[in-house]
Amino acid sequence: CTATFTVTPAPAVVLTCPINATEAACQTQAQIDAKFSTWLGTGMFTGGCNGVLSNDNSGPAPDHCGGSKSVTYTVTSDCEPNKTCTATFTVTPAPAVVLTCPINATEAACQTQAAIDAKFNTWLGTAMFTGGCNGMLSNNNSGPAPDHCGGSKSVTFTVTSDCEPAQTCTATFTIDPAPAVVLTCPINATEVACQTQAAIDAKFNTWLGTAMYTGGCNGVLTNDNIGPAPDHCGGSKTVTFTVNSDCE
Repeated sequence: CTATFTVTPAPAVVLTCPINATEAACQTQAQIDAKFSTWLGTGMFTGGCNGVLSNDNSGPAPDHCGGSKSVTYTVTSDCEPNKTCTATFTVTPAPAVVLTCPINATEAACQTQAAIDAKFNTWLGTAMFTGGCNGMLSNNNSGPAPDHCGGSKSVTFTVTSDCEPAQTCTATFTIDPAPAVVLTCPINATEVACQTQAAIDAKFNTWLGTAMYTGGCNGVLTNDNIGPAPDHCGGSKTVTFTVNSDCE
């Protein structure tokens, strides 16, 4: 008689690698580490006899600032050659920091200090940046704006971020100097005798009005004349003219 003893064939190994994964930049390293560990665990297989799944990963996840890691998975089993597959876990690179300084600014003289202070503060706020991970913008300004009578201040702006060295730029805010005061006195005048007092008074008042000045900021012209013109019968009067201004 005849009989048959059969061993059924071992089911074929079917190895399924993790799906290639890409993670966005600017996550923390702890977040990337956790996601990488979870991703490693998605490799799997079916079939085979006494199969063992392993991978060749050693060391940490890719850097959170960008990078990738390819991992090869291997199934060893009793009844067929090893099966392998490879998958890649990628962290996109952090976008580069682009720092834009304020444009160098020049303000005209003869504004109030309050106006200059406000414009300086607004100017400071025009610095900006894009890119980077968890970037912070700061500047080294300390103290007030430049003096409204003239001066300048250079300010350095800095962006610190997780994934690249600090980026810096420098800009300058300038106040034009106030123009110098130029005071022109009346020309010394001599009138002939025997005019009426009214005529002398009128000419004296006109003469007082010929003082003038240019320059300065918010200047005020005054003189120390008190009382009437010199007597029409003879005499003289010396008058001092003064310009007071903000910046000298």
